[in-house]
Amino acid sequence: MKPAWVTCKNLALRLSVFEADRPSPTVVFLHGMGASSAMFSHLVPGVDFLEALRSEGLNVVAVDFQGHGMSDGRRGHLPFHDALANAGEAVGFAVERFGQPVGLAGSGLGGFVAFYAGLGNERVGAVACHTAADLRQVGTFELRLRRRALASLIDSGRRAARQLPLVPLPLSAVYSPGDMFEDPAILRRWRRFPRTVRWYTVDSLVSFFLTPDDKPAVEAMGKPLYVITGERDMVVPLAGQEDLVARAGSSAELFVLGGAGHMLPLEYCGQTAPRMAKWLRAHL
Repeated sequence: MKPAWVTCKNLALRLSVFEADRPSPTVVFLHGMGASSAMFSHLVPGVDFLEALRSEGLNVVAVDFQGHGMSDGRRGHLPFHDALANAGEAVGFAVERFGQPVGLAGSGLGGFVAFYAGLGNERVGAVACHTAADLRQVGTFELRLRRRALASLIDSGRRAARQLPLVPLPLSAVYSPGDMFEDPAILRRWRRFPRTVRWYTVDSLVSFFLTPDDKPAVEAMGKPLYVITGERDMVVPLAGQEDLVARAGSSAELFVLGGAGHMLPLEYCGQTAPRMAKWLRAHL
């Protein structure tokens, strides 16, 4: 792995570059909520999802979103359109460094961003998501959000974003961290992992989950799309992902790992990294 940096809106973003041993297509990888690129290489002893993608014949450029990992920015401040811009800068770096074709991949929230960033970026040839969601229809994937009525949440959330935009809210306002991992030992490691983000600003959460009008329809996805998820994912349930893939066009595919929970890249790396890499190589 070699570190690199790009700048997005005057913030320095850290990239982790894994170069394949032979000429290969490239994937830009986006981490999930509360995480960083390093988590996918170092959280679980002996498991390195990013290196696994590289060993399967891909160049990998993993970016730390602003406010995460080693990137600049207020911790936990990641509005939706800034996340898209971060992904775009990483794609630009990948194209300059390795040329095209370039794919986008992401895990959790990074999967959500990969979907929308790939939809609107002509330099992206294919998108692979570990979990995806239609952010115009938040109710379809039943974010935790304290289980209150969605309409009430939208109204109160928008007011809070205007009045107290940088007030931090814990991750538990969105989902239970205990639902991320099947193995409690990995959850304990995650809680102690350096630079884990446990709080997000109100305006960041509202911009992702409570402002559907600024998101394009999933039917606009005109590129090959691969969504991989666990049958028993408690963070982003299966039904909403099945609906998204059904509406995202004939080139969209869904793979469901039977009996598995949410964190497939780290708890099921051997079953998921080769499958995702093979799909990306075939479509780039």
